[in-house]
Amino acid sequence: MGYVPGAEDNELGAWAGARIARALERSASCRRHFSALRGAVALVASDLRVCATLRFDDGHVAIHDGMVGVPDVTFYGRLRALAELSEMGLWAWPRSRALLALLRGETRIYGLVRHPRTVIRVLRLLAEAP
Repeated sequence: MGYVPGAEDNELGAWAGARIARALERSASCRRHFSALRGAVALVASDLRVCATLRFDDGHVAIHDGMVGVPDVTFYGRLRALAELSEMGLWAWPRSRALLALLRGETRIYGLVRHPRTVIRVLRLLAEAP
């Protein structure tokens, strides 16, 4: 994992990088998901007016400040909503605040239909609980 110069100060990139590092430390399953990821994922926190791009390739991730290129998947919403989305287990969909935010349009996942595995893998890496 590495930060592209200038991305160290990006709050969203630092948040994602810390969560991914913890996920890789705690679980072999997370390491398999991480190794399987290919492509770019953008995180956009509308309340902070900041975005970060995570570029996954061959078991590495480069964290960029801002939007870089055209991402395969984009997670858009308030930082708290993005954190809740990453905490939502698949079993919790029916009664989740994160699902309600998705249905209301407060949180959006662009690229979900074309890249569902990428979305699930990134959410698992960003999740705080094992």
